[in-house]
Amino acid sequence: MAPWNRLRWSLPLGATGALVMTMPGYANAPLSLVYPPDQHQTVARPHLFHWHCRPRSAGTPEWAGDRRPQRCRPLCPSLPLELGENRFTLSQGDDTLTLTVTRLPQGATPPEGIAFVEGSLQPTVDTAYQPGETVCLGALAPAEAEVSVELGQRRFPLAPQTPIELPPNYAALTDEGEPYVAAPVSYQGCFIADQPGNLGAPTYRLSLRGTTLTQTAPGALSILAPDQFDVAEVTADSGTARTGPSTSHSRLTPLPQGTRAQVTGRQGDWLRLDYGGWIHGSPDPGD
Repeated sequence: MAPWNRLRWSLPLGATGALVMTMPGYANAPLSLVYPPDQHQTVARPHLFHWHCRPRSAGTPEWAGDRRPQRCRPLCPSLPLELGENRFTLSQGDDTLTLTVTRLPQGATPPEGIAFVEGSLQPTVDTAYQPGETVCLGALAPAEAEVSVELGQRRFPLAPQTPIELPPNYAALTDEGEPYVAAPVSYQGCFIADQPGNLGAPTYRLSLRGTTLTQTAPGALSILAPDQFDVAEVTADSGTARTGPSTSHSRLTPLPQGTRAQVTGRQGDWLRLDYGGWIHGSPDPGD
């Protein structure tokens, strides 16, 4: 009968204890890690590891430590990952494998201390609306903070959006099927643009645990005058209109040279035309 080999994983710094897996195998079987490769990057919180050695038909893997025995695929354990680098060592007999797996933040990176998430204050570029449009402002900040914004003579609070997120599909493999609270939290508020004019850049205010800070958004807001509109004209051989103000939005029908349209909004260098399409103020950077 083949001897029992002990496979030991050393967990990343910050984890408590160690996980030891005891499983049947042949002593002379080569040990190889099928997945993930060394220096792998992922956004998954727990991650599936797949190593290979010569298996036996009988036997159920058992996890020691703070985990109960699981009846899963013997060679595909799921181990927790902390943000940043996670270093693992896998040993079987005289064979040893080491690898580093880096867990990247999913979505916005949580701020350090009491602060807004870098680059989250809206608008990020100069933006113009029509009178009567709904203008929404927002920022990402720590949970349980009080966030408000000042714009011109107005000051209004921003409400935290529900930060509950559903678990990903791989949660079925890791017994982590409960919804979880996302961090940081998105704070948002909207108002109706009524009077034409330059409103300037919004100033955001964050208060948490007795600390208050203010920060100004990089972009400014303005409301266009309905009786003083600009006209955009395609001067290139053809213009590329899109469904939104970036090259990640879908293309619409190409506009031939000489096409003219009223400008009903702006977002940075992007112009919103009167029929709803968006066009870049210079040749489309995506072309």
